[in-house]
Amino acid sequence: MRYCLIAFVMLLTGCSTSPVQRNRLLLPVLDVENLVCCWQSQELLGIELQGHQFELSSAIALADGRLVVVILDPLGQRLLTVNQRGIDVSIDTSREIPDKFPVDWLLLGVYLRYMPMSAWLFEGSEWQVYESDGSRLLTWQGKPMIRMRSNSASQQSEDIDVSELYFSSLDMKVTVKVLSRLPL
Repeated sequence: MRYCLIAFVMLLTGCSTSPVQRNRLLLPVLDVENLVCCWQSQELLGIELQGHQFELSSAIALADGRLVVVILDPLGQRLLTVNQRGIDVSIDTSREIPDKFPVDWLLLGVYLRYMPMSAWLFEGSEWQVYESDGSRLLTWQGKPMIRMRSNSASQQSEDIDVSELYFSSLDMKVTVKVLSRLPL
């Protein structure tokens, strides 16, 4: 199963793309080792960004100290791939992604969703995370940056994990519906 996922990601990253961008992030880069290994998920993303709406999907995999995030358009074509090993991040975007698309913020949202609270304790950092009643708040210098609300909705006797992330400085809201999450 793991080899099928790796082959799938290699196939997607082999498509026509713009040059790979390394460590382009302006936000703190968190170490992949802070995430609980090893899993893959398939998600639907509803992104509202500055008056525009995007309906996308994503595949996320974490294994062998490597995080891979692939975002696809509604037709299943790859829009971007994020590869991270340790704190080294590579971002590979297709021509269809606007230059100012907040990929770094979306990656930080992945960490906010999946990193355990105990891993968010950074001594001397101006970044802090608070959690209460199914919500998380990521702040920088005491200012709210990302607010996340999570809940599980029952749909035809299946639990569906849905989260809403509000990125206050970007006028962006991302609704994430997890379709599947499997251990590797």
